[in-house]
Amino acid sequence: HDHPVPYVPPDDGGPPGQTGDHNDAPVTRTDHRAKTHLGYQVKQLGLGAYRWETPHGLARVVTGHGTRRIQLLKTTDGTTIGELYDTPYDLRIAFN
Repeated sequence: HDHPVPYVPPDDGGPPGQTGDHNDAPVTRTDHRAKTHLGYQVKQLGLGAYRWETPHGLARVVTGHGTRRIQLLKTTDGTTIGELYDTPYDLRIAFN
């Protein structure tokens, strides 16, 4: 298990209550190394849902139902403010 939001020791200014079900994710050794040493970022979106972002800006949402490619919406300073999901269907809307 690992913290999707990195743990900051209290002596270094970390807030109390950082460890719990709200900030805990089962990860493999490869996941942990990618996040810790390769610059990948992970954000827990909800129970069992995680958004992974590569150092190159590619993003995926991982859930128990699988992995979906997403496109991140970012501000000019690089802050993520949302995400767009590809639809698996050829969706067409006709206006009369």
